[in-house]
Amino acid sequence: RISELLCGEFRPGHFEGVATVVAKLFNIVAPDVAVFGEKDFQQLQVIRRLVRDLDTPVEIVGGPTARADDGLALSSRNVRLSATGRKEALKISQALLKAKRDFSRYTQNLPFLKKQLTTDLAPLQVEYASFYDAHTLEEIEDFSKVKPQVLIAVAAFVEGVRLVDNVLVT
Repeated sequence: RISELLCGEFRPGHFEGVATVVAKLFNIVAPDVAVFGEKDFQQLQVIRRLVRDLDTPVEIVGGPTARADDGLALSSRNVRLSATGRKEALKISQALLKAKRDFSRYTQNLPFLKKQLTTDLAPLQVEYASFYDAHTLEEIEDFSKVKPQVLIAVAAFVEGVRLVDNVLVT
């Protein structure tokens, strides 16, 4: 199910392909540890599930999202942005960091937090932006039922370039 949510909803079959390639790589290389970036959090969770389901003896470690000095999540896609587009793309990381700060103050007001996140991303073309259970990747309807981590995730287009970013909140 986790491969069908978030990015999977808009890219059917993508994570099945990722899982196949990673499983083959693990079978060939037989690593003890593999590090995957948290920027692509859904991919990280799919790989964790793959390793668990196939009893693959490899430890999966999430590497923190690398960011430019201005906060933009590093991605090979960023080179396709103009200087103006790059400034627009900063709205994503800024909105996520603001949502993370607001989370502790407004935990009891999820509708407000969701609306604020959407407002902060305007006028970007947003594919998804919300609060998700970090384990199941299901969208959260009630914070009291989610423990221990919440994923605030966004996928949006800037100048036709699809960008994803997220932050985790404990």
